[in-house]
Amino acid sequence: MLYCEKCKSFTDLNRCPNCGNKNVREAKENDVVYLTTMRGFFAGMLEDILAQNDIPCLKIRQGPGGTFPTRGQSSLGEYRFFIPFGAYERAKEIFDEFFKGSEE
Repeated sequence: MLYCEKCKSFTDLNRCPNCGNKNVREAKENDVVYLTTMRGFFAGMLEDILAQNDIPCLKIRQGPGGTFPTRGQSSLGEYRFFIPFGAYERAKEIFDEFFKGSEE
């Protein structure tokens, strides 16, 4: 699986399907990767569940007012979650266990 530094996402292609970046490469243990986007209360739940499982995450608010990192702030808004590549598989398992089939 290849990694796009611009999008912080994975691809099986030699070019990122999200941004067109041709400089994809093998992911490294500490690369920051995109996990998911969540809204409101569910974003807070995911942040807490990851913390309880010792998985560090960066939660970035999207939308009006710009993009800024948050922690323990209002549950309103939409947030993108990023985690270290080395924790991706475990974080994805946790995400699927708790949120599979939900609207988020």
